[in-house]
Amino acid sequence: MSDVDDRSFGTMIREIGGNVDRIIRTELRIAFAEVRSALRAAARPMLLLATAAFLAAVALLFLLGSAMLALATVMPAWAAALVVSFVTALASLLVLALGRAQAGAVLSTTDLALDGAAPQGL
Repeated sequence: MSDVDDRSFGTMIREIGGNVDRIIRTELRIAFAEVRSALRAAARPMLLLATAAFLAAVALLFLLGSAMLALATVMPAWAAALVVSFVTALASLLVLALGRAQAGAVLSTTDLALDGAAPQGL
């Protein structure tokens, strides 16, 4: 008789369980390695984008300061600062409203997609 025939059914089931466990662990290690590799590849571009965003924010601050100084030539400095602050606040509220609207559209689309994927009859 062959080697397989000499093993008991319980022994074969335990071996199958051990093999499945090893396969799952190996697949998880491979998946984590792929994610780590993707994160390493994305690290430099993300750092460059963050640096660009920071420099753009600094440039915007200088631009706002320049606008305030220009307005201060025709009105008191405190009024110029108030005008620039007010305009900046209005711009931020506009961007916030646009962002919320777009995020709401994305989330409602995602909710519809998830609702369609739900099992029926639950």
